[in-house]
Amino acid sequence: MISRMSTSTSGSAIPFAPTCGSSLELIRDLYQKLEPQITKSYRPHVTYVPPAESPREKKKSADKESHAKGGKLKVARIALGAIAELTKRKDTKKRLLEASKREAVSNAQDLEKVTKDVNRSLPNLPGTNS
Repeated sequence: MISRMSTSTSGSAIPFAPTCGSSLELIRDLYQKLEPQITKSYRPHVTYVPPAESPREKKKSADKESHAKGGKLKVARIALGAIAELTKRKDTKKRLLEASKREAVSNAQDLEKVTKDVNRSLPNLPGTNS
């Protein structure tokens, strides 16, 4: 067993014989003293520290609070969402209807153009307008 002499601040020598148990206690004691400094200054492995309360929990608590106040905010949010959805559907339906009308007009014009071209190319056929 190795016996060492440790000097304290007063200068008196205290005999110190390390054993496994005392070394482990010493390490634990030092770690407990130094841990706050270590965690504050150096944590390269930690890139994201989640918030104490998750966003979902915050939303739930906010919904509970609004429900406790009568739920007016929640009802207004639902109503505005429904109105926005109906407006979006109406606009989509209108846009599709306009597109189909334009396509129908375009098809009619193409058909008329083709008929005129055929009539011009075959002027001697009976029943054609020349």
